[in-house]
Amino acid sequence: MIPMLARIRITPDRHSPIRLWLPLILVWLLLAPLVIIAAPFIIVIGLARGRNPIRQFLAVWKILCASRGFCIDIRSRDANVLFEIV
Repeated sequence: MIPMLARIRITPDRHSPIRLWLPLILVWLLLAPLVIIAAPFIIVIGLARGRNPIRQFLAVWKILCASRGFCIDIRSRDANVLFEIV
């Protein structure tokens, strides 16, 4: 299953942290029309290169599903930023 929530925590130096919860369903809904428009082009390009388009879409789906638990932690002198996909 694809991830549905991202947590963002920004901790400025000597200030209280800012916590944001981003529902990824909104991102997926915004990207859905682009995927529908791009799908025929991806299929044609895949077939021209001798690749199975179903395997290409399955590979992308597996990457999306595996992104759960992805975490980026950026630390600097001025602030700390944590981005985590739940």
